[in-house]
Amino acid sequence: MILRSSVRIALLISVFAAAVYGCSNQTVSSLLPQSGADSLHPAPRPLRQWIQKKPMPTHRGQLAVVALNDELYALGGETYGQVVSTVEMYDHHSNTWIEEPPMPTARVDFAAGIGKNFLYAIGGDDGYHGFINTVEIFDPGTESWTTGPPMPTRRSSLAVGAINGVLYAVGGYGWPVSTIHAYPGPLTAVEAFDPATGRWTSKAPLPTPREAFAVSVVSGKLYAIGGYDTTFLNDVEAYDPITDTWTKRAPMPTARANLAACAVNGIIYAVGGLNTGAMRTVEAYNPVTDTWTRLASMPTGLNGLGVGVVGGEIHALRGAHHYVFNPQ
Repeated sequence: MILRSSVRIALLISVFAAAVYGCSNQTVSSLLPQSGADSLHPAPRPLRQWIQKKPMPTHRGQLAVVALNDELYALGGETYGQVVSTVEMYDHHSNTWIEEPPMPTARVDFAAGIGKNFLYAIGGDDGYHGFINTVEIFDPGTESWTTGPPMPTRRSSLAVGAINGVLYAVGGYGWPVSTIHAYPGPLTAVEAFDPATGRWTSKAPLPTPREAFAVSVVSGKLYAIGGYDTTFLNDVEAYDPITDTWTKRAPMPTARANLAACAVNGIIYAVGGLNTGAMRTVEAYNPVTDTWTRLASMPTGLNGLGVGVVGGEIHALRGAHHYVFNPQ
């Protein structure tokens, strides 16, 4: 039986934790910037703490979160062992949640992105057939879902980023297309979907195969951050769609998987995740200086979370937790 990413990693943690028993727990960081480490730099702005907002009506993890039209959408995921198709929208002005039409396909460990003002739910695990390549498109104007062209590679635990309206589906867990009879594992596949043509095309593969990682886009480049291969990763690799090439960047200070990331004013925020346990850690990356900064930790460690930006604030969602951070 194929295990989803969160379960596979959890099994490995029990072994890993025994090996490091007695070491300090890196998941508990200070609410102030850390000093004395060459890889960490002073925060460019005064730090603020995370605050709690109204939680999702349906408590779930391994979901996808995306911002569209200044509203936050929480899609799918898993609650009490059940994979769901639930979609709920958060209005940050009124601190209220509104139920939206569910996805046609229930799924977990999938990715969502925005293309041409539509919301795309891509890939994942449906809890029944295993890895899927299903693409479903939500129109906020008509509040309806349609089915889009399937992704070439069936996979879960992937990440999606949008550059100039084109969606890039990156990495994940599944069977490499060229070795369909091999065991599944972390992937290097990168496939781009252009809503204008309705076609998928293959792009330069990830240098580091990875699953359960995060991506964010700044200044027309996509950054793949952390994740899991045979160990927890802190690798960062940047993709330039103009040259179709990947470049190694400064590693994230804290290795982790099942994290989430977003960008505000050209700075990427890597939030939460999983290593020896669920993590409170928040670290910010400046692509211009290629440096990382430790920021205020979340009140609770969260893995398998989703993040999105509305009203200039970062929203982190998982289960009954809805934390908000203003980086300005």
